[in-house]
Amino acid sequence: MAIVLNSSDNKYVGILKSVAAIKPGIFVVPDYSAGTAAAVANGTEALTSVPVVCNVNPDIDAQGTDDNDFEVASGAYLRLKYLKTGDIITTDQFTGTYAAAAVDDVFVPGSGGTVEVYSTGTYVTKMAIIEKTTLYGENALKLIVTQG
Repeated sequence: MAIVLNSSDNKYVGILKSVAAIKPGIFVVPDYSAGTAAAVANGTEALTSVPVVCNVNPDIDAQGTDDNDFEVASGAYLRLKYLKTGDIITTDQFTGTYAAAAVDDVFVPGSGGTVEVYSTGTYVTKMAIIEKTTLYGENALKLIVTQG
C-alpha cells in the first residue's frame, strides 16, 4: 500500500476501472465516457482536479502480498478520492529524494501520478509536508492538502 488517509469524509468514486496495474497513492486522470482511469502522464494533466487511488490490500498476511507491494490489477475497479483542503495523507509515492524533502515544502500531483515538489503552474491540488515518516518500511511523507 502506498497511501493512508489520515482524515477524510470517506466518500470515494468507485465506478472507474484501471487501464493498467497501479499502486495506491497514484493520482489518476478519469475518463468517465470510457469508464476508466490512468495515471497522470505529465504535469499539464495534473493542473486539473485529479483523484488519488485509495484501494486497500484485500489479502491476508498468509497470502503473501505485502501491503507495500500491493497493486490494483489492470481492469479492476479503483477506489478514488478527490482530496479537499484539510485532508491529510501519508504516501510513499513521491518524486525526488527523501533527504531533500523538508517540512512545509509544497507538493503537487505530477508526472506518473506521484506527488512532486511544486515549481510553477496553477494546480487545483497543493499539499505541504507536515512530517517525514515511514509507511510499511518505506520512506513516506505526511502531507496536508492546503488547496484542493
